[in-house]
Amino acid sequence: MAHKLEVAVDSFDQVRTFEVEIVGRVNRLICQLLRDYQRDGDGIYWALQVSSVLKDHYTVADRAERDRLAQQMPVRNGDVVEIDGCEYIARVQGNYSDAVVFEAR
Repeated sequence: MAHKLEVAVDSFDQVRTFEVEIVGRVNRLICQLLRDYQRDGDGIYWALQVSSVLKDHYTVADRAERDRLAQQMPVRNGDVVEIDGCEYIARVQGNYSDAVVFEAR
């Protein structure tokens, strides 16, 4: 299993982001799991895209996130990932705000 994903603390969490690859697209999406997007009892997590932001200066955290993401393999359609100790299958939906659905294996 190549990916172990963690639920983000909040929408500004730069430590728990991950990239998603979409077939036929050059750029990868940056996403995160947010706690409110796990549906109660249905065994599904949703990965939401992180909004792009232009800044006049980038922080140490911004640079650390970029470097970490560059070294990691992106999540791809059909990948098996671990979330909270359980296995899920990634279903990449595309370049949407809800880019990936993770269904219990």
